Amino acid sequence: MSRFRKTTQLLGFSILALGIAAGTASAQDTRPADRQEHAATAEQMQGMHDMKGMDNMHMMSAKVDAIDPKTGLVDVTSSGMKLKLHFPPASLANVKVGDTITLHLGFSK
Repeated sequence: MSRFRKTTQLLGFSILALGIAAGTASAQDTRPADRQEHAATAEQMQGMHDMKGMDNMHMMSAKVDAIDPKTGLVDVTSSGMKLKLHFPPASLANVKVGDTITLHLGFSK
């Protein structure tokens, strides 16, 4: 499996974790303008559904130490370890320094 795909899958798990931890999930109160828009959304999430081949999946809590809203880089501490993660900048709108988030991590080889 290519390094790009591995990185994409790990990023996908991280995005999912941040979304769940930040409580940003909300009900959609309007339908997409057309089916094309909805199809693009489903296509963008395609990588999140094919995680059967992932090895060593686990979850870990982390405290947010710093956020760069322009680049999407987030510094966290988990079990005494400092980690630097990347998320789409827009997904960080409801995350702030001091928040505790749950990371869902995995990799494939």
